[in-house]
Amino acid sequence: MYNGIGLGSARGSGTSGYVQRNAFFRDASRLTRDDGGRRDDGRDGENARRASKRAPCAALARHEAMRAIEVRCAELEESLRASGASEETIEARVAATRAAGRDAAAARDAAANDRDAKAVTERKEREMEKLARAFGVDKAERDAREGDAFDQDLQRRLREEKREAREAEERRRERERRKSEKRAKKERKRAKKELKRREREERRERERVERDARRVEEDRRAAERAGAKARDLERELAMLDAEIARRGLKPLDVEERRVEVPPPPPGARVAAEVPPPPPGARLQMMEARIRYRYKCD
Repeated sequence: MYNGIGLGSARGSGTSGYVQRNAFFRDASRLTRDDGGRRDDGRDGENARRASKRAPCAALARHEAMRAIEVRCAELEESLRASGASEETIEARVAATRAAGRDAAAARDAAANDRDAKAVTERKEREMEKLARAFGVDKAERDAREGDAFDQDLQRRLREEKREAREAEERRRERERRKSEKRAKKERKRAKKELKRREREERRERERVERDARRVEEDRRAAERAGAKARDLERELAMLDAEIARRGLKPLDVEERRVEVPPPPPGARVAAEVPPPPPGARLQMMEARIRYRYKCD
């Protein structure tokens, strides 16, 4: 049994009866004093957090770098001795290797701290952030000390900060929503205007094509009517010529009935040039010949 909860006896329970201490349990009587009677004001937790965020020791990193250099020099010395090199050559090579290693270590120390320790620290921080997100713990709760949950002023301030942050986020989302709606409205209006313009251009093009087609069709029909009328007149003229020849009459032309036009009096206005014959003059001439021959007949 632990804290009044659990089995009174391990007999018949199928367990060993061993109870592990719950390190996360803290009752109200232990919030101000720890097990040794010493006041616990949260400094230990603060020190632990500072230690977890503390940068790696520069002296320890420098010592590790020097140790790696000496190991490399020892390996070089052993390889040279195994190859049968002289002592002067071995000492010179080892001294050069040691100097180069120390110069490189000094350059690395001047540039930044130990990258391996920094990478480990960053990886640990990422793991803690991931774990906190998995449990839904925000940054304020992660940085809270023991007993902060009973500090009414602190909790009130935290609630106000959360409320202000939530309202600010809601206002930002509302602004983004309005901006997106305005952009969407502008896009719809622009698309509608573009559609109307395209429809207007298509309608104009369609009307132009239809107008050209009608004009071509009218010209074709007019040409057909003129051709049919000319053929009828030619046929009628041929029939009249045949009738005149059958009766033995003398064929007459319009040119023989030409009337001499007197010259214009002096001072009268005369047209500068003769206007071109109107359309259908040939048909009018043929009609005149037919009427004249009917009259002669």
